[in-house]
Amino acid sequence: MTLFRTYCRFLSVVILFISLFRYANGSESVIASGSITSIQTTSKFRFLTFLGSYKTNSALEDDIWNLGLKSSLTNGQVSQSNFSFQHFQLTEQMKKGPFEFIVAPGIANRNMENIKSSQIFEGFLGFNSAFETTGLQIEVGSKSYGEDLQSISSIQENLRGPYYRLAIQKKITEAVKLNLISKTLYLSDGNQRTDNDLSLMYGIATSWPWIWVGLGTGYLTNSKANQPYWSPRQFYSYGPRLDIAAPIYRTFSFAVGLNLNKFQDIDFRQGQGFYSNSKIVYGEVGKLRYEVGLEAIQSEQNGNVWRSQAVALGMQCPF
Repeated sequence: MTLFRTYCRFLSVVILFISLFRYANGSESVIASGSITSIQTTSKFRFLTFLGSYKTNSALEDDIWNLGLKSSLTNGQVSQSNFSFQHFQLTEQMKKGPFEFIVAPGIANRNMENIKSSQIFEGFLGFNSAFETTGLQIEVGSKSYGEDLQSISSIQENLRGPYYRLAIQKKITEAVKLNLISKTLYLSDGNQRTDNDLSLMYGIATSWPWIWVGLGTGYLTNSKANQPYWSPRQFYSYGPRLDIAAPIYRTFSFAVGLNLNKFQDIDFRQGQGFYSNSKIVYGEVGKLRYEVGLEAIQSEQNGNVWRSQAVALGMQCPF
């Protein structure tokens, strides 16, 4: 804990110093945001996360510099064991034309009943580019996966490790786009986990408001299958997808994303399920905004049903 506290104090000083420097050199705006998210699953995993972030925007000639700080506190329970995670991350972005570079060092701390607390350094290096018809994102980093894998073993061991992520969005025509996301994790228990997702979407309406419909497919593999967390050898999914965003009344708007899937775990029979994510937003872009979001996941296989529900409340406040 001494290392963790020392790092937090150091991070606070760095944030204060750089923020003052940015203001002194013509910072244009500051955006603060916060959210509360509650998740509960049928596999007896639940947690509550408080997330706060802070970002400055400053323009220096043709370059755009953004400084950010993200901090979150998660308290939860899995298999009747309580746990908590604390994450702190500092982000520095530099954008020039269609290119953007990101450096984001951070630290994570895990606490669990009757187990010694564990701290790890985490963060990533990122590169984004946005051209007229193609967007590319590359990210290389290291992080903790205890919460993501949603099992008592992943949290007890504080599973962690390096990863890389590639995302490509290709606009084939004004109304047709292809999306690819590929991510590989190298976990500290020796497992290598690769997750690929591909979708082809057609835009019935492509500007605000928008309606996109299409088909998607996913492919997940694990080099060490059937670990104490969900880790199939090979997992395929496919099905229709929908993405809608539109105004409701004045500054109220909504967004809905829906995936319907047939899936096949190579070691089990075929199953089916869905993923939905919806939110209602009050406020305009660049001004005070409030959001209420709902996320639901369900999968059914071999007569067993697994569900996950999440509720999120968020706020964004520019200064």
